[in-house]
Amino acid sequence: MDTLEAMFYALDSINSDPDLLPNITLGYDIRDTCQSKNIALNESFSFVFTNTDTESGTCRSLEASGNDSIQIPVAATIGPLESFISIPVANFFHLFQMPQVSYGSTSTELNNRDQYGYFFRTIPAHDTQAETMIDMMLYYKWDHASVIYSDNLFGDSFYHHFLSVAKAKEICIDANELIRDDFDDSDYRKLVELLFQNTTANVIVLLATSDHADNFIKHARIVKENNIAHRNIVWIASTGSAEVV
Repeated sequence: MDTLEAMFYALDSINSDPDLLPNITLGYDIRDTCQSKNIALNESFSFVFTNTDTESGTCRSLEASGNDSIQIPVAATIGPLESFISIPVANFFHLFQMPQVSYGSTSTELNNRDQYGYFFRTIPAHDTQAETMIDMMLYYKWDHASVIYSDNLFGDSFYHHFLSVAKAKEICIDANELIRDDFDDSDYRKLVELLFQNTTANVIVLLATSDHADNFIKHARIVKENNIAHRNIVWIASTGSAEVV
């Protein structure tokens, strides 16, 4: 919801500035992918082929004088957030030369300009983020860390990039543990206690999607408040989990 409000603010700021895009007013049509590739592709199909769906409950028009409206074809899309959804959507949009800008998809597969020539993003890909994390660890002389990652396309890909760079830079990995979608509270608590009680690394690298990171950090705080953890932790978070750390 925060990203949605940020988009509204950005559009209002652009549209209210007469010098930024003179004689152009930006509108929007917001769709929820529901974290489903099928739903995302259905909505993408609608963007490309219909642009006039008046029964969906969404606003695909720009306000004109009075109560009239002007139907404007979708010129570009922003999103989706997750790479596993952006990849099939980017494949589809490539066929119709539809520009797509993601604010959260970091998979290196999307680096292929031949296959995803109309896909762009506002954040670094996995490989660049992994190199930056390792550079930061070297700068502060943190020579070992524990890694927590999501058991999905985002986490697995990111983890292997990070592990490869860490090995090349002689960074020791104390523990590497994954978070699955079926984790319940007891699983998260066991994971946190394992890190705090059975490892020595004071650096934890979190390569998790936002929902996994949110649950993990919540239980880490509980363990800390109950004095089960007796050392301070430095958290290094990927873009998918940084907002909750």
